Amino acid sequence: MQEKPQVAAFIYFYLSNVNDNVIDVGYFPAPAADLEASMAAWEAATTK
Repeated sequence: MQEKPQVAAFIYFYLSNVNDNVIDVGYFPAPAADLEASMAAWEAATTK
């Protein structure tokens, strides 16, 4: 993620908006705990 900040930016965008988009098309939202864990992993990977 350090070498490709555009990938980190896309992952952040995706995690921040995934439930809005999947609900719009009729899919089930991701569980809050899973999103929180994913965001924590993203944060850990981007702050190394």
